[in-house]
Amino acid sequence: ETTVYTMTASGPGGTTTCQATVVVEDTPIDEPDPICELGFSPGTIKKGEGTTLWWWTQDVDGGSINNGMGSVNVPEGYTYIYPTETTTYTMTVNSEKASGELCEATCQATIVVEEAETPPPSCEIGFAPGSVKKGEGTTLWWWSDNATSGNMSGGIGEVSVPEGYKYIYPENNSTFTLEVSGPGGNASCKASVEVRDEWCTREGDC
Repeated sequence: ETTVYTMTASGPGGTTTCQATVVVEDTPIDEPDPICELGFSPGTIKKGEGTTLWWWTQDVDGGSINNGMGSVNVPEGYTYIYPTETTTYTMTVNSEKASGELCEATCQATIVVEEAETPPPSCEIGFAPGSVKKGEGTTLWWWSDNATSGNMSGGIGEVSVPEGYKYIYPENNSTFTLEVSGPGGNASCKASVEVRDEWCTREGDC
């Protein structure tokens, strides 16, 4: 601490004093401010996908993240999230210095959410059996993917998706076309059935 020193000297001629003061100043404590960093891995995703939100801090007492997350562990951590749209996250950290001063810092990161690609529809149709004699029937079957509606030629019209079948009695060689549609566009597929005369006993005889 600051101190005053006094010296007294005596001699035949009398007594005298002198003083000196030593000033001791307080050395300020170097207390760093809080810092933080926030990020995503990956930083761009398709809608429906997830990403890792990570954070790192230094010289902090506590931290929180907005968008419903609240308080988080410090000095570091991560969590897996499924954002549905492009969103900016903000982290706020704080620390109290020896003087009682409360310090805050913030950091931000944005996750980019892109629209998911819609796959195009596809389809397949066939006959079982693929060759019949006149008057006989056959099973027309179909299958589709990424389709919300379907329409069959040959007078059948609207059919169920993604799959189905119908027993038919074709009168002549015929080609049937299935057209399907969905969010990703349209598609079509074809199949043919052979109709033999009654005197044909097997495929290839006619």
